[in-house]
Amino acid sequence: MKIKLFILFLSIMLLIPSFANAAENVGTVANVTGKVNLLRQNETIPAQKGDIIFSTDIIETSGSSRARLKFNDASIITLGENSKLAIKEYLEGNGNKKGRAVFELLTGTLEATSGKGKFEIHTPNAVAGVRGTKFLVWYVNKETGLAVLLGEVDISAIGQPQYSRTVIQGYMSIMQRDGQTTEPVQTPEDLLIQLTQDTIICEACSRPEGGICVPDNTQDPGSCQKCENGAAVIDNSEDLGSCQKCENGAAVIDNSDDPGSCQKCENGAAVIDNSDDPGSCQKCENGAAVIDNSDD
Repeated sequence: MKIKLFILFLSIMLLIPSFANAAENVGTVANVTGKVNLLRQNETIPAQKGDIIFSTDIIETSGSSRARLKFNDASIITLGENSKLAIKEYLEGNGNKKGRAVFELLTGTLEATSGKGKFEIHTPNAVAGVRGTKFLVWYVNKETGLAVLLGEVDISAIGQPQYSRTVIQGYMSIMQRDGQTTEPVQTPEDLLIQLTQDTIICEACSRPEGGICVPDNTQDPGSCQKCENGAAVIDNSEDLGSCQKCENGAAVIDNSDDPGSCQKCENGAAVIDNSDDPGSCQKCENGAAVIDNSDD
């Protein structure tokens, strides 16, 4: 009886395809900031850098969150906050046969860089077919926006590729609720900055500003600063000692080779100052010169 039950169980298991076989590995999570989830079957998995992305996954960001996704065809998608992305179709290229990647932005904003094969971004009411390399797409209030950063992108209503409109580098277009596409116009600088700000991910010790990453030490300046050409720059260097020099009685960052000339005496200890002659502070202790404010 036990043998029959085991054979029956084994037969059932062989008939059920495993998730690993049903879903293809299509890329990885390159970076995240804030709260990002992978919606996988009936699970919600907090996304972390290095996580595998499967073809059935939906990637979702929360407020003040970002996700950079790198796919096997070399395409890159960066999701802005409050965004949701599904993978509609993903076929790897093989030899002379080009691959095909189709993603759907269900809500929110993304920046995309196309990869080796055919590359499309869908929204609920539009298709952006890539002949270029880099562009921004957003889907808000049932309208799709497209701004091209490099190359050209064709935008059309769902199911109506014959009515597509080509948008070139530096221009934008809107697919309206009625299915009509606006005439491409030059992307306003303030909008471009805002869109880039919405999708940018900065590395440690930097923050987004004006659409680019700039140095930032607001969290913990001690762990980020190092010396370069006599100035403080951003880094994870843990040793700032070699960078100190004296300025107005305080230690500042520099490549000074000899900060020792700045020492003065205060409460029996050497402190940083522009004193030209710290020698007057020395006294003798155990046969050696030590620092003190002794007058004699």
